Amino acid sequence: MFRDLAAFRATAHDLLTSPAWQITGHTPAAALTAAAAEAASPVEIEEVQQALLSNITTIQTTLKTAIQIKQQGTSSSEPNLNTAAIPITAADVTVDKLQKQLDQLSAGVAALRNAAAAARAPFGWEDGPLVVAMRRGELLLVDELNLAEDAVLERLNSVLEPGRSLTLAEKGGGGAEVVVGREGFQVLATMNPGGDFGKKELSPALSNRFTQIWVPAITDEAELQTILESRLAAAATKTLISRHLLDFWKLFVSQAPPTARGGLSVRDLLAWVGFINTTAHELGPLNAYAHGAYLTLLDGLGLGLGILAGVLAPLKQRCRSLLQQQLAAAEGGGAAAAVVAQAAGELQLDAGQPVDEVTADGRWGIRPFYIPMGSKAAAAAAARYPNPSSSSGPRFNWQAPTTCR
Repeated sequence: MFRDLAAFRATAHDLLTSPAWQITGHTPAAALTAAAAEAASPVEIEEVQQALLSNITTIQTTLKTAIQIKQQGTSSSEPNLNTAAIPITAADVTVDKLQKQLDQLSAGVAALRNAAAAARAPFGWEDGPLVVAMRRGELLLVDELNLAEDAVLERLNSVLEPGRSLTLAEKGGGGAEVVVGREGFQVLATMNPGGDFGKKELSPALSNRFTQIWVPAITDEAELQTILESRLAAAATKTLISRHLLDFWKLFVSQAPPTARGGLSVRDLLAWVGFINTTAHELGPLNAYAHGAYLTLLDGLGLGLGILAGVLAPLKQRCRSLLQQQLAAAEGGGAAAAVVAQAAGELQLDAGQPVDEVTADGRWGIRPFYIPMGSKAAAAAAARYPNPSSSSGPRFNWQAPTTCR
C-alpha cells in the first residue's frame, strides 16, 4: 500500500478548522491551509506539520491562559497574550468549553503526528484477502490453486491446520502478529488437473488438508444451454442463439480430433456469447453469431497443436456448412452463404474498387465493422469527399501481396 496522504490532509484540515482558532482570536494563514491540502512529498508533509504544530502550540498556550483567567478572574501575566482578542467574557465561553477545545487539540496533535509518520513512509501494511477473510470469518475462494508459487502455497499449511492460525512476520513493527481465523472462516480452492497446460500437482502436505471433489467437464446439454441462455443479452433470440451454439458445439466435439476438442470449451463458448452481446445491435444476432464462430474458433483452429491444416480442413468445412444451414432458416440460402463467406474473411476485391468506406455518421471500416474516426480524420474526409460513399474516406491498399495472400 502506498503512502496515505489522504489521512494526513484530512487530519490537518480538522486542526485548521477547529473552533479553537476563533475562540482564541487566531486565524490560520491561507498559505498554510493551501499547503496542507496539497502536501505530497515527505519534505512538504514535514513543513506543514511543523508550521501547524507551531500555530497549535500558540493556541494551546492561549487556551491555558484563558482558563486561568476564567478560574481566577485575574489579568493575564503573559506579556505576549492579547487578552482583548479573546472573547473570554462571553457567557457561553466557559471553562469547560475551553478545556474541551484544549483536549481536542491535544488529540488532534497526536493524530497529526501519526498521520504524518504514515504519510512519510514509502509503504505500509495492508491486509490481503486471506487475512481479511480470517479476521471476518468469511469464505475465501482461491482460484487455480496449483498455479501459485510454492512459497505462497506453503503459507497456507498453518491456516488449514485445526488451529487455523497465520503468523504475519512480514508486517514488521514491535513483533509478529498471529491471526486466528474466526468462526465461519473457510477455504475453497479450485484447480485443473496437474500436468494440464503446465499445471503442477499439489504437495502431499497441502493436498491432504483439503477434501478433494472431482468435477468433470460439462457434457449435459440442458445444463450447457442454461448457462448460455443466462449470458445472452437479447431476450428475443436467447433460445434460438443458445440452440445454435449448442448444435455447433455438439458437431465440433463429436468430429474434431481429440487434441483439438479443447479448442471449444465452455470458456470459449462464453467468449463467443460475449462477442454476440457486443455486436448484435449493429450486425444482428445471427450475423454476430456467424462472425463469432470464426473469431473464437475457426480462424485459429489448430494453431499450436501441431496438427496439419489439411487434417482440419474437412472439419472447418463441416462447421461452415452448419453455420450456413442455421442462418438459411431465417435469411435464405443465398444471404446465409454471403454472411458466412464474409465472416470467413472472403472479401470481394475488385481491381480499382475500394473495400473500405466512410459512413454518413463519420465512421470508417469494412462492412459490417466500423470504428469512429478522429475529429481531424473526419474533417479531412468531409472536406475531400463531401458525399460519403464506398469510394470515399482514407485509402488503403487492399491489393498488397501481404494483404491478399
